[in-house]
Amino acid sequence: MASSSANLNASSEGRWVDLEGPANFRDLGGLPIATGGSVRMGVLFRSDSLAMLTDGDLEFLVTTVGLRRVVDLRSGPEIERHGQSDLEACGVEIIHQPIVDETRGPKSKDNPEGQSPEVALREAPLSLDLIYLYMLETFPQRFAAAVEALSDAQRQPVVFHCAAGKDRTGLIGALVLELCGVERDLIIHDFLLTNDRMPTMIDRHRVAAEIDGRDAEIEAQTLFPTEEILISLFTEFKARHGGAEAYLLAAGIDPGVIASLRSALVEPTLA
Repeated sequence: MASSSANLNASSEGRWVDLEGPANFRDLGGLPIATGGSVRMGVLFRSDSLAMLTDGDLEFLVTTVGLRRVVDLRSGPEIERHGQSDLEACGVEIIHQPIVDETRGPKSKDNPEGQSPEVALREAPLSLDLIYLYMLETFPQRFAAAVEALSDAQRQPVVFHCAAGKDRTGLIGALVLELCGVERDLIIHDFLLTNDRMPTMIDRHRVAAEIDGRDAEIEAQTLFPTEEILISLFTEFKARHGGAEAYLLAAGIDPGVIASLRSALVEPTLA
């Protein structure tokens, strides 16, 4: 593989990983925990689609980061349209754990038309906080399965991603950070970091689509979450479900999975 120009960016507390293809790849670690310590870096990463990884990116992620697993949150049709990376050929395990379907979903008070989250995001008849809440309440077992796929210490470092690394990836990231004890305002700040990379990401996805001879599908990537939207989401989520741990336990996740994730991610303050 070609040598990589990717590097760990010192900005944003060293959490951004600048790659030649994906524009929204960053470490989930580095955030302080309310009771002391911080989220350990170099364990979990989040990203937009990895289909645009260059040879240099592949070498960097495998050799320097030591990536061992990818959890792909996209639907089957998304993968068919946009493809996958060559990481599996480099020895990295790929787990396909779709969060939503590109079909009509069940009707609810938050989604009276029964639109799938992907359709709702494209057509935007609902506010983002209701779309996010609908996703969480319609597919709790899928969110739990994705979190479980991140918890195996033998398969870390691991990256999870969807298309833009914004909505599904943002929700998984928020659940994990809450499990680690990160305060809500910092979780919201982390969620919103993606907005800074959206212009670059949209440009790269558009160029890739044109090169591949496809329509430039920038699905839902022009919908930006705001602080107000996320405050509304997390307030309602807490009221309905009691928080991330209660939600995941109700979805059937084993308490040992949560303990394993915390063991891998929570870095205590040195005495």
